Amino acid sequence: MWSGKTKCQWIGIGLLLGLVCIAGCSAQRRTAPEDAIVDASDPFTDSFFTQPPEWQDSVLRESEVLAKGQDAEPEKPQTFLERSEGVIFSTVLVGASLAKLAFPFLGF
Repeated sequence: MWSGKTKCQWIGIGLLLGLVCIAGCSAQRRTAPEDAIVDASDPFTDSFFTQPPEWQDSVLRESEVLAKGQDAEPEKPQTFLERSEGVIFSTVLVGASLAKLAFPFLGF
């Protein structure tokens, strides 16, 4: 009476509708309780907003200590040969990655 493909399609549709109904029925309605009402009072009466925090210079002192140890070896500038090697290597790397992307479209 029904072919196998039609039967599978109707079973799939039925399972999909069942899943939607189960998900809809199991969803919980969430309402805010009376205690969770938003406080609409003036926020500038709070001391957090009216008084700034005290300045802490511990981070600055730590960075100064770390910076003192790095003065021993200054970075020397790159030579023309090093820069050209970097340009050639990056060009080859980009070309290889583009070729790797193009090979499936060319049939390789």
